[in-house]
Amino acid sequence: MECDLTDFDSIENHSIWEQKIVGSGGVAIADLIKKLSNEDWVAWGREYIKENSICPFCQKETITEEFKKQLELYFDTNYQESTETIKKMKEDYTNKTAEVLERLDKIVETEQKNQQTKLNTEIFKRIIETLKSKINGNQQKMHDKSKEMSRSFELESTKNEIKEIRDLIDTANQQIANHNEIIKDTKNQKKNCVEQTWKFLVNEFKSDIQEYNKKYCGLKKGIDNLDKEIRENQEKIKKLENEIRELEKNMVSIKPIVNEINTLLEGYGFTNFGLACTEDEKSYRIQREDGQLVGETLSEGEVTFITFLYYYHLTKGSLKENDISKNKVLVIDDPISSLDSNILFIVSVLVKDLMKETTKEKTNIKQVIILTHNTYFYKEITLEHDLKHYKGKYSFWIIRKDNNISKIKNYKENPIKSSYELLWQEVKKAKENNISWVSLQNVMRRIIEYYFRILGGFEHNHNLSECFKDIGERKMCNSFILWFNDGSHGISDDLFVQSQDTSIETYLKVFEKIFKETGHEAHYKMMMGIK
Repeated sequence: MECDLTDFDSIENHSIWEQKIVGSGGVAIADLIKKLSNEDWVAWGREYIKENSICPFCQKETITEEFKKQLELYFDTNYQESTETIKKMKEDYTNKTAEVLERLDKIVETEQKNQQTKLNTEIFKRIIETLKSKINGNQQKMHDKSKEMSRSFELESTKNEIKEIRDLIDTANQQIANHNEIIKDTKNQKKNCVEQTWKFLVNEFKSDIQEYNKKYCGLKKGIDNLDKEIRENQEKIKKLENEIRELEKNMVSIKPIVNEINTLLEGYGFTNFGLACTEDEKSYRIQREDGQLVGETLSEGEVTFITFLYYYHLTKGSLKENDISKNKVLVIDDPISSLDSNILFIVSVLVKDLMKETTKEKTNIKQVIILTHNTYFYKEITLEHDLKHYKGKYSFWIIRKDNNISKIKNYKENPIKSSYELLWQEVKKAKENNISWVSLQNVMRRIIEYYFRILGGFEHNHNLSECFKDIGERKMCNSFILWFNDGSHGISDDLFVQSQDTSIETYLKVFEKIFKETGHEAHYKMMMGIK
């Protein structure tokens, strides 16, 4: 930003402005002019008598050549020189101040548009306004002085304003220069900035840093102590692991398992064969009571049962020395084959023991995966009472194969129901108009016969109507019984009558009424899922 400002001190502080400029005192008219104090008036009047001798006031020829000579002698060379000096200084002041103010206005206009300006434009404008005010005042005084030479005037100095303007411009230029230096030396400047920032932050948060360091030292000491304890404990763990491996070498034997399996076989009636250890006690063989090997004479059920018992006891240990204490995930795939109901129950109990083992804190059995096609076995291991022991840590999955592609689906609740539960599911669907009337007849008949004849003690279905006190309801019940018997026991080849939805709705109500009248409403609500 360039602005070569020259002050106006030489003009504003010139002595001529305070000087009272008067004519020479050595002429005849001098005393009169001084007495009347009208020197300036006389000086202006000289212009009117230069070309003629007529007085400008009385309009008579009273102005003589002698009078003109007296005036010229009064306003001598010194007076004329002073007049010229005032005129010239007035012109110089006007031109110079106008030029300076124009340059300053351009600077204001330029810097106000510059968003990155370093100049304080607001202060700059205020100083310019003060400068203009003083210049205008001085110009007015100069004008008055040129009219009234005998008066004394004191001009206001603009030196301070010029200095303030220079200082503002110099400050802005210095900031620009500093900025340019920073740009030229970005790398070092960034480094300096970072250092200064850290110094500021350290000083600003000195107390916080001291408090942190105090806590850190304590924590560091605590961490070091914990690290030491960890290393010591790790050494202890290694030592214990070595001891475990040495103990496992002495523990790895199938003899205890063979003894336990033989005990179970005898307890469940398998007395014509048993297990025996080989000489190294790392394998076993199946033999008869007389010591003969069974060969291929065991049934499929016997082989499956022995295999499962061996697997069950193997889960408590391992075939390898170093695997006894390792965590295990058990996979049991269809442990039930052609076994009788007694063995099915025993296997189910043992499987549930393994499942419950996963819920214990100190166990290395972490998960049990059971795969089966046997619905009876599935029912035994998924009894609602048993599921409560697993604390919700179980899930159900069904695998189906479609076009040689296996698909697996997860269920939140047990997806496999008993046949009786499935019959009730059909009744629930019927209430939603989601079942045919033909299948509904058969479903209702099977529920009535199973529950009331087998469990409820009713010998015949028509005995149910006797529980109704109202004759109309009794007839409706008999009609209902005839309806579902007709739909499930008979086929009409040459006659078909479509049952109306209203009939189905009516019989559904009768079906519900039977349970109410016989005192079994609670069972109806339970099976229908009504709270």
